[in-house]
Amino acid sequence: MDKKKVVKLWIWILNIFFILLLVWSLINYKFLDKEVTGLVMTGGLIAMIFLVIFLEGAPIFVGPSVAVASILVMNVFNPWFILFLFLSSAIIGNIFYFCLGYFVGAKILKYFPKKDIKKYKELFKKYGRYALLIMAVSPIPYIPTLAGVFKMDSKKHLLETLAVRLIRHVFVFFVWFFVLFGF
Repeated sequence: MDKKKVVKLWIWILNIFFILLLVWSLINYKFLDKEVTGLVMTGGLIAMIFLVIFLEGAPIFVGPSVAVASILVMNVFNPWFILFLFLSSAIIGNIFYFCLGYFVGAKILKYFPKKDIKKYKELFKKYGRYALLIMAVSPIPYIPTLAGVFKMDSKKHLLETLAVRLIRHVFVFFVWFFVLFGF
């Protein structure tokens, strides 16, 4: 089997895996929520930071705010410090996933027909910015890797999408804070 066919097969397997992971995370939301909460409760701030970085771009329906809410429930740390760590971790995670797509995505795209890639790039150029903005504020999994794969301007990505994502994170943080502490 030639190399292109093997890579295409693995990409299809990976896509199917991601779709199954999305469906599984939707069906098992309570289980994942409980596991993330347990990891944060035992691992503390370090676990929260790594989970926020991982969950920022992971293709699952459990958002990074679950890890932050778990830390807030402990009522041990200064909430402003938690917000700072949350936003910093989210920025790091976003940049990591963008760079992953930017540097690895081109290597993967070379195995697809140029005609298809051109079509996908045009679609992303036309609708990608709006799709990322919608994903950034909605409960749909936010996947900044797409911005990297299709070479979205990093300044535009940081200024628009990441800014909207951070506003969402601040809003969610305060909702959790007021729900948990009733202020």
